Amino acid sequence: MAALKGKKNDLYFILLAVAGVCTIIAGTQGALLFYSSPETQKIIESDMVPYEQKRALLYADAIRDGDPLVREYAFMKTSVKDPGGDTILYVCNLWDDVNRNWKVVSDPPGPEYISSSPETIKADLRGDCDDYSVLLSGLSGATGAKTRIVNIEGRDGAPGHAYPEYRLGTDKSG
Repeated sequence: MAALKGKKNDLYFILLAVAGVCTIIAGTQGALLFYSSPETQKIIESDMVPYEQKRALLYADAIRDGDPLVREYAFMKTSVKDPGGDTILYVCNLWDDVNRNWKVVSDPPGPEYISSSPETIKADLRGDCDDYSVLLSGLSGATGAKTRIVNIEGRDGAPGHAYPEYRLGTDKSG
């Protein structure tokens, strides 16, 4: 796994999303990101909020690491009893489980849809790369791990790929 520097000297390593198989196909640069939360949908429909901020808000809203279903699934799928504060053991167990059971299903044509972690669990771990990233971030967050979702832009500014990263710690060397 490769280490990357993020903001404030945080170190992250890449959790590869389904071996890089999934991609998002979006019709236009202004593709509307859709999510079921009414509060979030109002912001998404606003012309005043930049696209990148809308996507970040959607991810934050969809992760739901405090949801009882997400917490139950996360701890049911980890074999670690007490990692002593080291969440990487939980994250590795979750990564193994999600990758072993993930089924890639592309969004239908039209607006981008980002499923919440509970929705993806109920859908038997089906979705595209943003759903995978949200789910793995939600499950990891339920164990106390810190993650972020990285987007790689596709053509004409439309989303191209998403993957989650796990925060390893801080870079003490500088």
